[in-house]
Parts: sequence; C-alpha cells; structure tokens
Amino acid sequence: MITYFTPDDILGKWATHDDVTPEVHENIFDLIKRVNAVCEVADMDGIDFPFNQKTLSYVSGEQYGGFRPQDCPIGAEHSSHKAGKAVDIFDPKHEISMYFYKHQALLKEHGLAMEHPSKTLSWAHLTSRLPPSGKTVFYP
Repeated sequence: MITYFTPDDILGKWATHDDVTPEVHENIFDLIKRVNAVCEVADMDGIDFPFNQKTLSYVSGEQYGGFRPQDCPIGAEHSSHKAGKAVDIFDPKHEISMYFYKHQALLKEHGLAMEHPSKTLSWAHLTSRLPPSGKTVFYP
C-alpha cells in the first residue's frame, strides 16, 4: 500500500501540543488507514495527488489541513479536525474532490464521508466522523 499520509503529516507542527491526547492519536491512525486506502484506489484510477510545498505533504493549507488544536480559529467548535478525524487533501485542480464525489461507494466502504466539493474548491475534506444524516457527502 502506498502511504499518502502519516501521523506526522496530519499532526504537523501540533505533534507535541497538549490537545494531542491518546484518543486523538488513535483517531489519527484510524483516519490514516482509511484515507490511504481510498487514495490508493484513486491513484490507480489515474488521479494525481499533488504535493503541497507549504505543508511538505499532501495535506492542504499551511498549518490547519490536518489536526487542529481546540483553540484553533479555523473551523467549527467541534470540528472533526480537532478530534483527529479529518484531513484536507491538497487539491488545487479540484480533481480529487470530484473523484471522491463520483465514487461515494468507495468512501462508504471505508467508513469515510466528505464535504461537498462545491464547498472545497482547492482541497478535499475527508472525515471518519460520519454525519448524523448517514450521507456520504455533506455540507459544512
């Protein structure tokens, strides 16, 4: 299996932050297993995963595309990023989001959901926290 994401990628500069509890670590390992699996399928289908020079990984943004501490000014108060259950994949061409949108069964098979691509124009938000609606694609 190709490794697209590691704990270091998801944690970024927050690796030693007090908010990174043992539960957050478990969540991140679970998330990575799921996300790497669907990314491998997408890669085999010809989807390109560009490297983000700002995070030195496939994580989007500059510092908040993976784990976010509780006091992070970006995102909702109970964001799945703050629990280690979400990652924003760098997607400047909007191809990754559209691929997963068209392959929702793949996400469902791996216990993942995503924000609607219309709300993520340069990243693909995948989460292991399934929305209460049960839908694979949701609006933030």
